Amino acid sequence: DRDLHGPSVVPEREKEPGVLWNALCVKSPMPAPIYGDVQVSNLSKLMDVAQLRAKVHAANIANQNTPGYHAKRVAFEDSFREALVAGKPADEIDPVIFEPRNTAEQPDGNDVSVDREVLDQAENSTLYNTYLAMIQGKKKLLTIAISTAPGG
Repeated sequence: DRDLHGPSVVPEREKEPGVLWNALCVKSPMPAPIYGDVQVSNLSKLMDVAQLRAKVHAANIANQNTPGYHAKRVAFEDSFREALVAGKPADEIDPVIFEPRNTAEQPDGNDVSVDREVLDQAENSTLYNTYLAMIQGKKKLLTIAISTAPGG
């Protein structure tokens, strides 16, 4: 698996003052399931990011009792939106893992909110399932389009 805490370089536009940042490049190991389809490629990338978010939420929950641990988040949507507007492929956009530092710290320096993690994970799971359903719908339409017409 990937190291969720490794140092890396984050583009200046992704930084905010007073926030520690970590970045992680996630490249899909498989090409888009339907070659050359930009929508499917974008949905595949969104699914990859949702998988990364699930790992980050799991790591946060696993470290809820670790002194000094700071919850991580994944930034992607703003860069993804900018790429779509600019006509760039989604594969060129990488998610960024960062420490938002916007939650209260416990006396031991840990700032993980299990309630927030569980709610965010539920939302992430819903998004993943939505992206998957969209890809499956596209595949079904293509299957219908290339199949033999009834009676023909």
